[in-house]
Amino acid sequence: MGKQKTLIILMFLTICSASAQDLIEKSQESFIPNTDEIPVFLYVNCLDNGYYHLYFWIHPTLLRDGNFSEYKVYVNGGYEGIVSTDKEGWQSASLERNRKVYLNKGINTIAVSCLSPEVPCVEAVNASTESTVSGFSPEAYTSYINNLRQNPFLSPQNIADNPQEIFSFTDTTYISVPLKYSFRLLREYNQNDIINFTTTSSTPHKLDVFFYGERTVFNPIYLGEGDTTDGIRIDPIVIRRKNVIAYEPATNSQAQGLNWLGVSESDNGGNHTIYKTITIPRTGLYMIKLRGSGNGVQGLADLCINQTEYHNDCPFFYYGNEVEFPADHRRHSAMAYSSWPGHSDPMIFIEGNVSERVVAFNDDHSDINSFSYGLDEWDPFVEMVFSVKTSAIHLSNYGSLNPDTTCILRFIANAGNGVNAYSPQQFGENLFIIDSKGLS
Repeated sequence: MGKQKTLIILMFLTICSASAQDLIEKSQESFIPNTDEIPVFLYVNCLDNGYYHLYFWIHPTLLRDGNFSEYKVYVNGGYEGIVSTDKEGWQSASLERNRKVYLNKGINTIAVSCLSPEVPCVEAVNASTESTVSGFSPEAYTSYINNLRQNPFLSPQNIADNPQEIFSFTDTTYISVPLKYSFRLLREYNQNDIINFTTTSSTPHKLDVFFYGERTVFNPIYLGEGDTTDGIRIDPIVIRRKNVIAYEPATNSQAQGLNWLGVSESDNGGNHTIYKTITIPRTGLYMIKLRGSGNGVQGLADLCINQTEYHNDCPFFYYGNEVEFPADHRRHSAMAYSSWPGHSDPMIFIEGNVSERVVAFNDDHSDINSFSYGLDEWDPFVEMVFSVKTSAIHLSNYGSLNPDTTCILRFIANAGNGVNAYSPQQFGENLFIIDSKGLS
């Protein structure tokens, strides 16, 4: 997306110590799973050698036979067992029989894998010598689900549908905006695969599918004793880290061309349903994502893929702002600032290509130009030359552990041409930042 073809390390939750590049340089060996498996990696930093319980914040896939996908767990390259569940939705799950695993003092690599095409939905891992304190609390997610079930539409004053200007520079306006979690998946499909999607909800909604990139071989990091973080306070048991997957991101042309949108239609019973069939044009990773059909529209949907996997009561929300980046062969940028790092983790989606399809996406920036804007390492940044005209920008919160929070958004037309970059820290939280130069 406006970058050369490079290897990107995608990181999904809060990293509390050394950068990913620092860790990669210390890599001592490779982990190559079965070619039919797709792994994601997480890291825990222990103060002492010993046996620990592992708990994962995970969203399992319900299969056609009524069982759930099983996920293999590897610790520092060695197979340790399976994580399996007997219920749906985001939850805290442990290794079978809650068995302990041996972890080294320092940083340990935890790989979670499953059979293709599924990419494991696991956000975080926790470790403890005591099983009673190592799990994740579902309270925030459960509360969020209950709220969506009871309130399918937010009032205009809560979604900034009729925003009032609260601060402005000559070319910048600030308005309030929510940041909420919407359900999404990654799947790896092969060229010419035919994929059927079905969704059902009591609320109008949309389904995004777009080419994400191509998975690559990744060297995880196995560190020994003494390689803990210097100068940073470490939790007595473990530092929780973001999940890591290696991929080569979609090019500009792929991002703007390989995308699809399903829009729900209502039936006589009041349900809103999407039926969408896609013939995969290119082997690689695809993101599948739910969103509301308009500003303030939120709710729960059931998602079925190829009549083989099912995901029920999946949350979705939408808040978008109309923004037109022209197809004028110039670079245009969009970015978001975490107003509460570690809790607010925005992902940015740019819509366009006539029908509001996702034509650009980013979670955690890696573009060297983004550092000049004061972004945190896990803030999203898109800089792209558009060959299609854009129509809107919307955000989604990455984390289901903290599903309802705030962030700051900024978008700039003609990036790199002397537009002032204002620091978001001086304005506080709950701000939506618009540069008028990015508006049509």
